[in-house]
Amino acid sequence: MNSAQIFVKLELGRYETGIDPYIDAITAQTTLLANQQSLTNLQVQEMTASVQLIESLGGGWDRSQLPTPAQVTRKPSRSETKISTTSNPDYH
Repeated sequence: MNSAQIFVKLELGRYETGIDPYIDAITAQTTLLANQQSLTNLQVQEMTASVQLIESLGGGWDRSQLPTPAQVTRKPSRSETKISTTSNPDYH
């Protein structure tokens, strides 16, 4: 997502200097928003799958084991958001 944020900043700069049309800046912002939405959806899916796994194994937890709101809303580290092209056989 960092690259999408950088792209938005660069594209806005290109628009402000008259190099690119505004539609390019809007497209960059749309891409960033889509990436942010995808990340949020994946985080929800990960949490849901974790709960389902624990339940299917017959486990449970008490309230003290749940993450705090700060842990749930924290910004992921760079290594958590980096996509590896070498480990993805579908990447072309």
